[in-house]
Amino acid sequence: MGAERIATVEGPLVEGARTTEAAAVRLRDRVVAGAKDRLETSREYVAENPMKSVLVAVGVGALLGYLLGRRTS
Repeated sequence: MGAERIATVEGPLVEGARTTEAAAVRLRDRVVAGAKDRLETSREYVAENPMKSVLVAVGVGALLGYLLGRRTS
């Protein structure tokens, strides 16, 4: 009797796992595609505005250095 009950429960569980896996793969693919789009947009912006990009990076680095330096002192 136990084996029969396991067999009746196993089918829906396996199907549910397959459905969940397929949904996770679709979500991963959408996230990766979106990240690639944003990366390309960022690269285009940096190529069009190199000086502004460098100044922003220097500013962010200085701010982080200041804030982290205050915490450790």
